Amino acid sequence: MSRVTRIGLQAAASLVMGLAIAGMHYTGMAAIKLVPTPMSMTMMTGGSDLQAVVYLVVGVTRVVFVATYTFILADQLSTKAPNTTLN
Repeated sequence: MSRVTRIGLQAAASLVMGLAIAGMHYTGMAAIKLVPTPMSMTMMTGGSDLQAVVYLVVGVTRVVFVATYTFILADQLSTKAPNTTLN
């Protein structure tokens, strides 16, 4: 398979996935029905600590980035290492 054909197939697959994700989003949004009630206004004053959520998201994101970088670096180093087998 030529490089142009492979890139064309990847672009088509990306387009299909993008349309599928957008379709699922709009289907879910069309399926939900929100009806405001007087009780819902009192419940809005509670909730989780926003600063704790921010720290959690930033921390998890950093862990994922560091792990991804580590795995990529380890893969590159393992493919460049000379084949030294003991006879």
